[in-house]
Amino acid sequence: MSEAGNENIQANEENVIEAESPEVDASPTKELEEGVEEEGVKEGEEVGNEEDKEHKEDGEGEEGQEGEEKKEGEEEDGEPKPDPNAEKKRIHEIVKTGLSQITKTYDNSAYAYSKLDLPEKELKDLFDILTNYPHLKYINISQNEIQDIQTIGSIPYLLTLNASTNLIDSLEVFTNSNVLPFLQFVNLSNNKIKHFPAIQLPRLRKLNLNENSIDSCEEFQGHPTLEQLELRKNKLKTCIGLKDMPELKELYLAENKIKDLDGLENLPSLKVLHMRQNLIKRLKKPLPDLPNIYHFNLRENRIAELKQVKKLKYFTSLKSTNIIGNPVTEELGDVKKELIIILPQLTRINKDEVTSEDREDAAQEVRDRIAAEEERRREEEERLKEEEERLKEEEEERKKQEEEERKRQEEEAEANAKAEEEAQAQDQNEEATEE
Repeated sequence: MSEAGNENIQANEENVIEAESPEVDASPTKELEEGVEEEGVKEGEEVGNEEDKEHKEDGEGEEGQEGEEKKEGEEEDGEPKPDPNAEKKRIHEIVKTGLSQITKTYDNSAYAYSKLDLPEKELKDLFDILTNYPHLKYINISQNEIQDIQTIGSIPYLLTLNASTNLIDSLEVFTNSNVLPFLQFVNLSNNKIKHFPAIQLPRLRKLNLNENSIDSCEEFQGHPTLEQLELRKNKLKTCIGLKDMPELKELYLAENKIKDLDGLENLPSLKVLHMRQNLIKRLKKPLPDLPNIYHFNLRENRIAELKQVKKLKYFTSLKSTNIIGNPVTEELGDVKKELIIILPQLTRINKDEVTSEDREDAAQEVRDRIAAEEERRREEEERLKEEEERLKEEEEERKKQEEEERKRQEEEAEANAKAEEEAQAQDQNEEATEE
């Protein structure tokens, strides 16, 4: 898997699991036969002529009883009044240009558009136009200036939504458990979202919220069907709230301000954890229980101690990792070789595959280190033995010198005693002579 992951969750139609949508036929039908338009498309607001309908409702084209009277909607000078719905009509015309892929409706009673592509149309508001197309399954309104997507909630059979690169600031439409029951793929990257609430969407599989302003996931508290969650380039400081996702396989949290892995709980299926360019210094214990973790990207964090890298042994299923850009790499030298030695189960290190030659080099390095360690120990033992012999000799010499000094002192004491006796005897003789 590339390091960038799936930067956008814009699903291909063939990847959508439409079997979960009971009897929903999302495959393109053959071109409509001649005469279909003449007969009309049942439940086909999507295909019908909207302007004709509006004109009939407004009575446009009907003349008054007196031909000289001004038509409704004209000023006294004969100029038409500004149409308050002009912008809505203009947007509706743009929407019509993006409609495609006519398929049967949910109940197979008619035909309707199932796809809407409107990227880079300078759209700011969708009004309630999409309510005219309830059978849409694929919507792409990316790279516009849209702020509000509440109208999306009126599309009951929607499977894929790409609303990336807009001005959307709320996920409220996804918090209602009664809307969008089949929506599986959502891309809202590069918007203005700050709040990440609990998401409903009972069939959601992939959610892309990259490049927003989300600073907390505490209210999110997980999702039962989500398989991929992207939160790159936000303002997260912790992982708290990213839990209880039994189906989650990929979690992308790069370029945030996260300092540890606290909060990652009950993610039994997680295989990819992407934490590049955060503020991680230590892998605090207890580490999260990730029994199926395969790839862990820690590139460009602040890990400076080798013992922190060694903690990756805790993830016994880990096969791939990346620690480039951490201070510890300066200590390691040959990073790839060192990681193979520390984590021999790895098959991919810092984007490079681990080859048999890499493993042999690492194994030889281990053998060399063992031999060097044994030689060091042997030399150390010899040094200690020599030191013991030297100390023994010094001790014997010290004892010998002490014995000699003792004898010398005894002899000196005896000599002094004898000399003193002789002096006393002499003094006595002298006293006797004088008497």
